[in-house]
Amino acid sequence: MSTPEPPKAHARRHDAEGVAQRYWEGMDRSMPQKLALMAGLMLLDKGALVVDAGCGSGAAAYYLARLNPQVRVVGIDLDPQAIEACRKRYPAPNLSFQVGNVAEPLGLEADAILSSSTLHHVFTFADPAYSTDAVKAALAAHAQSLKPGGVLALRDFVVPDDPDGLVVLTLISGPSSDAPAQMDEPNLLLEFSRTARPLDRKLGPGFPVEELTPPAAGRRRFRLARRNAAEFLLRKDYRADWPAELQEQYGYFTVEEFLSAFAAAGLSDARAVPVLNPWILANRWSGKAELSEEDGRPAPWPDTNLLVSGRKAPQGSSVCVRWQQAMPSAGYLRVSHWRRAQEAETWTIAERPARAIELLPWAMANGRLRILARDGYPRPIASAADRHHPGRAIEPIAYTGDPASLGPLVAKLGLKPGAAPVHHLSFLPSAGGIAERAECYHLELADLPPPQPSAGPLQRAGIVRSFDAQDILRAGQVGALDEARLEIATAFLLRAQGIALDAWVGEVPALTATDQFPAVDFAALLARSESGFAACTAPARPWFAIRRGLFKDVDAAGNAVDAASLEWAEPFSGSPASASILAVARQADGTILVGIEMRALPAAQALTGNAMLPCVPAWRLPTRAPGPAAARDMLAKRLDLAEQASLTALGGGYFSSLGITTERVYPFIAEARMLPRRIADGLVFCRLSDVLAAPHRIADGHLLIAASRAGHLFAAASGG
Repeated sequence: MSTPEPPKAHARRHDAEGVAQRYWEGMDRSMPQKLALMAGLMLLDKGALVVDAGCGSGAAAYYLARLNPQVRVVGIDLDPQAIEACRKRYPAPNLSFQVGNVAEPLGLEADAILSSSTLHHVFTFADPAYSTDAVKAALAAHAQSLKPGGVLALRDFVVPDDPDGLVVLTLISGPSSDAPAQMDEPNLLLEFSRTARPLDRKLGPGFPVEELTPPAAGRRRFRLARRNAAEFLLRKDYRADWPAELQEQYGYFTVEEFLSAFAAAGLSDARAVPVLNPWILANRWSGKAELSEEDGRPAPWPDTNLLVSGRKAPQGSSVCVRWQQAMPSAGYLRVSHWRRAQEAETWTIAERPARAIELLPWAMANGRLRILARDGYPRPIASAADRHHPGRAIEPIAYTGDPASLGPLVAKLGLKPGAAPVHHLSFLPSAGGIAERAECYHLELADLPPPQPSAGPLQRAGIVRSFDAQDILRAGQVGALDEARLEIATAFLLRAQGIALDAWVGEVPALTATDQFPAVDFAALLARSESGFAACTAPARPWFAIRRGLFKDVDAAGNAVDAASLEWAEPFSGSPASASILAVARQADGTILVGIEMRALPAAQALTGNAMLPCVPAWRLPTRAPGPAAARDMLAKRLDLAEQASLTALGGGYFSSLGITTERVYPFIAEARMLPRRIADGLVFCRLSDVLAAPHRIADGHLLIAASRAGHLFAAASGG
């Protein structure tokens, strides 16, 4: 198999200067955002060696070096002219460039390798063209070039699930000519269906498409495979360089195939985070195209990209955790049932038998706050909620007992405190049905200890090591951090220390000033009290089910290397996933208000004596299919929003408490004035600054994370 040309080189075959220049300029304009997204997958230590594989213009390597000034970045590309241009354009003390073939072993051992929009070129321009074998070989070469435990972070296109299933694509018709640059979109689709994949020497170009009749006024409808609809939607606006775009096939793996390829390359704990670019959704698709299933139901828009990460595993070690079989409950989790006076509804809540205490050790190092946390800790029930999840997580150091046990834990970990532990936060991670309170203590250290093994339900229980606190927040913003408890504790520790937060990763909504929503004192909401729940007998069908499963740690060949059985709580029917919405409004003076829902919940009463909680509104997803796209679609329908683009993702999805429940929440933000009155009238609006000033008094974990992220987001918008 011959070596693929780098993107710039094969672009030159069409236009010696123009195509390549426009390609890199387009990539460079969006590079800071792309790199911020990918940096959430790479939690790096000082002195780490990071390789940008297929660096092209050098912009990605440059922004990565700026984002992580304590690491060394090397950009590698096959094109000598590109490398020489990079050296001149991007001089930086922690950045260098060298010529090399990224589809082969690089001859070094990196702590992390970045691959951004590179492997679809390897796939397209292999010999033979459109070769998944070439991609698998490149992934194996990347893995070979990593140190043990090193991370590969990849960003590229993804083939949608059910790629060969048929969908209906509706496009707006208009004036058209024979040149692709002047064709309307229906005719461009027909042209694309005749000419796509021109490098395929076996089958030749093209794919089948059927125009449906009768056409609607000003619109034409086409039936085609889901993968081909995605390929067209993702490239239809790149008219200036259509011949070059035509050669490429963007998608080559589904999510499942990406994770399998990572495992085959010896990369463990692989995570896949789908990305649906809100700008593309709002400006290129919404109102300009419609995608539906054959039966007329709306079909999900294709993801614009996929972020995938995995770490190099020792030979023969496990690469992921899988739920092998269901088992009868052993009674580990306790269940109780509650009813409010004068109401027929019965609430079921679950709890663990022992109290949980969480410790967040921290220290300043080179001007950055670093925390200690468990990395790669087994959380098998995550794989029961999401078959794509590796079953391991980054989470706080936790133990069962009481605060008096902190001293022995600190000694066991070999920590050298610089001060006494501080009781930082006390909140309910999942107040809707889990009677569990996270008691968080932070502990300032004199210095940071070296990494050390952790202990857990499986032999490969991860390590306790330090992380840059800002990287933890960034990982949460892109959906690469599972445990909300760690993000909450880290965010409010940074605020308590008066440390400015790094740039927000993600879209920042523009708000229109309004006086429609008067502000209420947040302290008055916190003072509300109710204790109207009483224990009752179990209903015929409790809302919560207690499940138990046998989980196996498997290696790259699919062999079990370890096993454990665990219990968890989740709804009897429907999905354990929810979507939350934080309604926001901006007053004329710039003050940001957030909409609070006051709810009475028995778990809160059982733990605090007060059932009344300030919360964020949330709705459970109707099906088990997880993902931010499904959550956005459900919320848009629930809130009667004409356009999904009215919703802005408030960071990535998170699990509320992986030790006891599969509940996963996808948070969104929306302008209160855009919401239907039936929703907005049920909210009480408070100043966001007041909410952020009282984290120690907020009992709802979902409100803590929503407020923390909103504060970060709007600080970025104001430059503060």
